Amino acid sequence: MNRAYVLALALISAVSGALPAQAEDWPMIQKDPAHTGSVSVGPEAPLRLAWKASPGDPKTNFTTWPVVYDGVVYASSGPGILAVDAQTGTKKWFSAPEEGQNIVAPAVDESGIYIPVGESQLLALDRSSGAELWRFSARGELRSSPTVSDGRIFFASAEGNTFYCVDAQTGELVWESVQDLEPFNVPVVSNGLVIFSTRDLSSTRAFLVALDATSGQESWRVLQEGSSSSPAILDDKVIVGTRDTAVKAYRVANGELVWSSPISNLIAAESSPAIAFGDAFVADRTGNFYRFNGATGKQEWHFSANEGTFNQSFPVIAGKTMFIGGGAGWVHGIDVDSGQELWKEQVGGYIHSGATDGERFYFGVKFRNEGIYAYEHDPNGTLVEEDLAESSGDTAMEILPWVVGITVVLGGIALVLRRRTHK
Repeated sequence: MNRAYVLALALISAVSGALPAQAEDWPMIQKDPAHTGSVSVGPEAPLRLAWKASPGDPKTNFTTWPVVYDGVVYASSGPGILAVDAQTGTKKWFSAPEEGQNIVAPAVDESGIYIPVGESQLLALDRSSGAELWRFSARGELRSSPTVSDGRIFFASAEGNTFYCVDAQTGELVWESVQDLEPFNVPVVSNGLVIFSTRDLSSTRAFLVALDATSGQESWRVLQEGSSSSPAILDDKVIVGTRDTAVKAYRVANGELVWSSPISNLIAAESSPAIAFGDAFVADRTGNFYRFNGATGKQEWHFSANEGTFNQSFPVIAGKTMFIGGGAGWVHGIDVDSGQELWKEQVGGYIHSGATDGERFYFGVKFRNEGIYAYEHDPNGTLVEEDLAESSGDTAMEILPWVVGITVVLGGIALVLRRRTHK
């Protein structure tokens, strides 16, 4: 091979390796219409705080799940929507609708930002200014975040028992589907279907429902034991955590049960799963984290954080690390291969996680220390195992004099008793 050609290839490789990784978009809850909740490259543990942003409004006491699009982070925060620069955390704008906004995450695409506000309004805002573009009036309160797919927005009105599809550019109704039970949680869109959960608050009846994404006609429904988590798509399967303390996989095409695996807790896995490496990553409400084999449902590992509540926080897979935060204010980094904890940090408040663009991990905090947080890799930080090793070493040095002293005393007593025995 020509030497000049080889040198040219080496130079191109070196230059490309020196360039920063292209930041990815995370434009809705769990990243995409399938709710995979993962990116192939992400910040490696340990992490450090890169920036924190807040609208500074006195009414602000919460910030929800952030989303990232074209270098900007958006989140519901206090009475409105906050937009900040993803690199620096500098505020770009803050928009506060008169109706206030619900405690849900926005969704965003090239046409705008979409967020439920007030009792029954879906609002579209301009990405660059936060100005209102259009609004859609639904029947009843909108309690869950919308999903955007191919220029359409899918969302549900729980009180109105109605599921909607509207045009993202105009806000015009494409179709609506009236349900006999209350639709809730965030829908997924895959293989021409939109899949969501319904429930009856007066009983244990609940269904996983699939509608045709083009027409709104029902394709199938599956009876569940109580309500379930928001679904996620893994190849040809839809994964949900159910109230009967199991994680289940159904065929996307027809709702046929593929596998069901129990979790190690009596409280359901209510947060949306994340999908990576052909497997499902799940968190239950009390801080147990799991990896399930996507093909068989076999539990690959289980880690217990034993702190707070995680029903409003979703696993985020960034490269080979799963990040998640909870109600006790801790943020965790878990190795996806082994299930071992790599890193944790106390932030305070109640954490809504999260999102990543491959460079930083973003999450919202409410009640205390509220705001949008961005964490990045800390080259000088330490992992949990290193902290434990250092702590163990320090502890050993601290107790060594006591051990020596006790040993000497016990040895003296033994010597005295031996002499008395021989007398």
